[in-house]
Amino acid sequence: HEGPEPGWGPSRGVRACACGWCIPSTARHLLRGSRAFARSHLKTVPGAMPRLPKQIARPVLAGIAAVAALKLATLGLARLDCWLLAPLIVAIAWPLWTYGREQAMFVRRLLLAGATVETGRTRRWFWGGQVLQALGVVTALLWSGVMLLMAAQLTPLQWGILAADAVLLAAVLPLLRRLLKGEIAPAFVGTVARRWPALLANALLLLAAFVAHDYAIGFADTRSLSWSELVGQTMQVAQAGAVCPAAGTLLGVAALADQLPRHAALLLLPGLPDPRARMLSWLLLLAITGFGCYLFTRYLLGVQAWLEVRTQDAAHDNDPQPGPRPGRLFLGTSLAALAFVGAWVAFGPRLGIAALGQGAVVLAQAANPCGAASGQARTLQAGARQQLDAASRQALEAAMQGVDRGLDPAFAAAEAGIDKYLDWYFSFIGSYARMGALVVPDLEQHMRDRFSALVFTDSGFEPALARLVSESDARLLDRITAEAAAIGAGLAQDLQLKPCLNEVLRPAALPGLERDAMRMALSTAVALPLSRAVLGLALRAGAAVMARASARVTVRAAASAAGATAAKRGGSVLLSAAAAGTLCAPGGPLALACAAVAGVVTWLGVDMAMITIDEALFRKSLRAELVEELQGQRQALRDELRQKLEQAAADYRGQAVQRIDKVFVPALDG
Repeated sequence: HEGPEPGWGPSRGVRACACGWCIPSTARHLLRGSRAFARSHLKTVPGAMPRLPKQIARPVLAGIAAVAALKLATLGLARLDCWLLAPLIVAIAWPLWTYGREQAMFVRRLLLAGATVETGRTRRWFWGGQVLQALGVVTALLWSGVMLLMAAQLTPLQWGILAADAVLLAAVLPLLRRLLKGEIAPAFVGTVARRWPALLANALLLLAAFVAHDYAIGFADTRSLSWSELVGQTMQVAQAGAVCPAAGTLLGVAALADQLPRHAALLLLPGLPDPRARMLSWLLLLAITGFGCYLFTRYLLGVQAWLEVRTQDAAHDNDPQPGPRPGRLFLGTSLAALAFVGAWVAFGPRLGIAALGQGAVVLAQAANPCGAASGQARTLQAGARQQLDAASRQALEAAMQGVDRGLDPAFAAAEAGIDKYLDWYFSFIGSYARMGALVVPDLEQHMRDRFSALVFTDSGFEPALARLVSESDARLLDRITAEAAAIGAGLAQDLQLKPCLNEVLRPAALPGLERDAMRMALSTAVALPLSRAVLGLALRAGAAVMARASARVTVRAAASAAGATAAKRGGSVLLSAAAAGTLCAPGGPLALACAAVAGVVTWLGVDMAMITIDEALFRKSLRAELVEELQGQRQALRDELRQKLEQAAADYRGQAVQRIDKVFVPALDG
């Protein structure tokens, strides 16, 4: 058929159909296209099946080479100067443009052949599609840059998945062509196979492979990072080592686009109550990965389409079609696009690359789905402090109830110690100590020390007081640590119910609120100084009792009696000596010894009689006054113990608040 369109002659019609760019209008053209396809693809004897291994080898090698080229291009993004990045983008855009050109022209000419007249001007004007192909170059360059940025985020294992997918796709395409050859005209079998069966199936298969990878291997759990920390860290890591600042910024933006949706999914999706809503959210998240799979599949199919065209060109020696060759059109349009971009950069408005990065960061911060978490954290922190305040007050009241119960046996032991002190006080040694205290001040201090030793130390008062303080301290510690542990458990539960709190809480600090850890930390910081204060309390109580008792009438009367007794005892000594001399009057060497012994016996007898008289006169009243003064110190001792316990409770609470505050991210960090 000699059509009016340029290059639509008998010979050219077969070539054009073999390339997949037109639709024959007669059965003769279909027959010629079928024979050309058979000669170039099957190359078998009549009735024989095609040799699949030979058909698969070249596509497989081409697919592996395409993945390797893409990997090298992603490595070059961070290692090459800015002016060297343009060839990388152009090289990756070629397969994308080849596939897009094939499919766009297929649909375009299908519509023109079915809806227009062969001899009409509409078909003649729009059949070539040069403008459409040139616009396709621009979009291919754009998608090439996007695919490079997305591929730069892949892990080595994910690159292995891409390589395996390239091999599988190259092996499956010949089988698809065999399945379609009975339904599709031979000239268009490859184009149709690459249009929807291969494109859709491979994109879904690759997406499933990436989902399985994330499920089995997983990805980085960033829930311990706040949104702002993740944004800053991602940008810093992506830009580190980039030779070209523009490439570094774009890599950072791509990394944010990869990390932030995953981070938001980790925070929000587990808390969605509706399973259908969770499923829909996961599908929306997978849309980004699915788009990358779609671009990569177009890239691989473009390589296979280019290989098929090259194979058909080698099998036929027909003249080329009029008009620009595809390679020249692509190269010329690419150079024009790059020249436009260069002129814009040189003479157009300055779009600072730093401003682009800052804008991306600001946009990422504004997209934080957990912006209200900081207010929730402040509420939780204030509530935790109120709980600790209430717990410390309750613990103090419970401790003071234990103090009141424990002071009764302690003071009962002290009263028993007063009886022992009075036994010493009205003894021979105590009597002369009292007399010596009238003239020797140190002996008075000795009497006070003796009182403290007998009443507070030896009676068991001090050990009872120490045990009482220790038990009260333990009650404080147990109550506050239990409350802190309950607060920690509540925060852990809040983290499970409200994952956004991971933005403002540090889960790693929650173990510090466990009961055993809190007890160890707080007891070391507070309990030891409190136990050391017990001895001072007992000593001050003893000194106060003696000071107040010394002003009592009975004590002064006992002291006056001690002075009068001293004078009497001086007379008794003289009387004892005179009586001893009378008894030992015969004289001789034994007279002096006899007199001395008789004097001592007489002196001791007189003193013991006087001490007995003093004890009978003053012991009962003196004991009553000492017990009264001792009981008078009970309230003062209780108040001082309460003061010590209040300080301990405040210290415990302060330590617990510090540990709770470590769970919350400071307000400066969001």
